[in-house]
Amino acid sequence: MTDVPRIPYRKRWMNENGEVFHNTRPAGEPLVAAAAYMVPTADETRKSLLRIRRRFKMSRAQLAVSLGIARETLRAWESGQRSPSTAARRLIQLVEGIFFSDDAKILGFGGLMLGHFDSNALEKTRLELFSTHLPEV
Repeated sequence: MTDVPRIPYRKRWMNENGEVFHNTRPAGEPLVAAAAYMVPTADETRKSLLRIRRRFKMSRAQLAVSLGIARETLRAWESGQRSPSTAARRLIQLVEGIFFSDDAKILGFGGLMLGHFDSNALEKTRLELFSTHLPEV
């Protein structure tokens, strides 16, 4: 079995101006603290779910299928009877940002989650997004 290479923890480091700084936190703690801060609360997630359903006129069953959960689970989350896990709350936050944000609504990405979309609008969006960034083949 090979050893996994470890990145040495630097207790002291120097910036480009030659100033020396001392790191008082164990490696990775700032990142973990930031990630924990970014996860929405159960109530914020409940409001997100209701906002998605209202904005896109989705039934509970449609949103549940889109998220890959049971309709009763979604009902319990929306009513506050149960709280989604931390992973589920983060996933819902990401799904809302990618598929159900204002930009996604304009581009028609919300329809992708429901399984229906305007293929002409999607192709136009694809060309607008990627035509300037991809080299000619």
